[in-house]
Amino acid sequence: MNLILISSKIIYKNNEEYFFKTDNRQTSHLKNILNVTLNQIIKVGVINKGKGEGKVIEESKSYYIIKLLTPIHLEEKSDDNVLPIDVVLCIPRPKVLNKLLQQLSSLGVKKIIIVFSDFSNKCYESSKILKNEEIKLALQLGLEQAMCTRFPEIYIHYSFSSFFMNIEKYTDEHTLKICAHTNVKKKNMESIEYSILNMEKGKILLMLGCERGFSELELYLIKKLNFHFFNLTERILKCETALLIIIGQLLLLTENISLRKSGTKMRRFSPHKKEIINNNTCENITHMKNNNNNDIQNVFDNDKIQYEMQLINQVKKLLTEETFSSEQLINFIQNTLHVQEKKRICTSNNNLSLPDEKLDNNDDVNIIDILLRGISTLNGNEENNFENVYLSLQLKKIKYKQRFYLSYSDIKNNVDDDGVYIYRTQRYVSKKKK
Repeated sequence: MNLILISSKIIYKNNEEYFFKTDNRQTSHLKNILNVTLNQIIKVGVINKGKGEGKVIEESKSYYIIKLLTPIHLEEKSDDNVLPIDVVLCIPRPKVLNKLLQQLSSLGVKKIIIVFSDFSNKCYESSKILKNEEIKLALQLGLEQAMCTRFPEIYIHYSFSSFFMNIEKYTDEHTLKICAHTNVKKKNMESIEYSILNMEKGKILLMLGCERGFSELELYLIKKLNFHFFNLTERILKCETALLIIIGQLLLLTENISLRKSGTKMRRFSPHKKEIINNNTCENITHMKNNNNNDIQNVFDNDKIQYEMQLINQVKKLLTEETFSSEQLINFIQNTLHVQEKKRICTSNNNLSLPDEKLDNNDDVNIIDILLRGISTLNGNEENNFENVYLSLQLKKIKYKQRFYLSYSDIKNNVDDDGVYIYRTQRYVSKKKK
């Protein structure tokens, strides 16, 4: 413990000075390890706030009273630098996860995404390490070692499909996605190391599997997410060993200025994306991204049922084409819903009354539900089944986009009083037959 890290809630004011009382763990360390005495100066930090010094003014068997020499708890945020690295970790054994949380927080990783993959042990869901207070304690131990105060953000997905559908939350056009995997059949055309050394701004999303690795379906989906596969050695390493070795190599590539072409450290770049609707939206409704969408625009004047039938027929036509790809269908659906949304905006902005049009806010959901039912009836070999799963997840991502956005921005449930962010998806509960 190189830093006494405390919550701002335990600080109290007396005669224009600020004090706090240590807990049992901190008291034991100060007494048995540091052997502090009265009037001794020690390093103190406040969670997600500033760092400074404190003076021991009172000592007892069970606690110390420490006076803050500067009001570090009034600083707006921590000045700790974070690495341009985020980690996706398929959950290992609870004891290993506890150690990894400490190590990743001490290294300065900003986002830690914990995923329950197909080969993860489902009983880990009930482990106490996944409780918010246990996660917070593990992160705090790592930060006390590194003398930092800024907590990483924690995201917990109880299924791999949930992570897949929310991948945009963790990536952007400046993100290099890499996945550690022992069985790399095809080498990347461009060296990952060379790409990192030439990145001035951006971030790296590192994915690591659990002890049993990834399932075939997960590997298929990871490839669809455009991750670059790599391996360090032919030997199969433990999760905690592999992660620390990879992080060490990434630190060498991002932090060592003598190796980097720019002569500077790689800086993290995370732009805030905002959707902007232009005033010319109504005039450009007929402008579509591909030729298939021209047929959609002419259907808006028809009845809702007729519109859905024509849409389904166009989807079936896409599915039967020899050059069909899942991306075609996804783009087709997204563009269709995009046109619908523009139509609604124009109608609301111009206060137009269109009695012949039956536009409903749930139209897009109904269309996706119809497509999902159609995909679920398709049969084929294993590769086709993977393709169907991929299509279903992409459609669900469109369907539940608003729900995902609201769940991530739910400050009340995701952020505690110290500003520590821990997000978790809802657990899947199977419905019992009556």
